[in-house]
Amino acid sequence: TANSLNELIASRFVTGAGGSFQMAGAQAYLSDISTIKNRARTMAPLMIGFSAGAAVGPFIGGFLCDYFDSVRIPFYFVAG
Repeated sequence: TANSLNELIASRFVTGAGGSFQMAGAQAYLSDISTIKNRARTMAPLMIGFSAGAAVGPFIGGFLCDYFDSVRIPFYFVAG
């Protein structure tokens, strides 16, 4: 748990940077293993997954917070 607001902001920054590195790495890997002709077909499922996660994730997190009446539950759900 974060002991201060600055610690929370710093940890969220590190988490966001890690997530962006994962996305860039996945795109680089897929572009390396696919031909130029099939690159869009190879990248489409990855982009759909990232987009769906960004669109649906906050709604699921909000539902879990309301249902279990705790702001920590979404973090336990993701970690478990």
